[in-house]
Amino acid sequence: MTTKLEPPESTSVSRWLAELHMECYKKNLEHFDNVKPLLEIKDPELKKLGVTNSKDRSVMLVSLASYRSQTSSSSTIREESNPSPGEN
Repeated sequence: MTTKLEPPESTSVSRWLAELHMECYKKNLEHFDNVKPLLEIKDPELKKLGVTNSKDRSVMLVSLASYRSQTSSSSTIREESNPSPGEN
């Protein structure tokens, strides 16, 4: 069973961290309004932000990949349901 995620721009970082049981990183990431700016972050950037535990970074990156996957599939669906003029 797949859980549908809220859109990244609607998900606060504190909520996301709570879902991951990683509230201890709230101070490190509090300057982000929502999850969307984190979607393209890589392991070294998370480490620079103070997420020093490699397992925690890995869990975060897998979660962010899920958001990216959902975001890209929903944009593909929107594009297919709204073809550009002349694509009929």
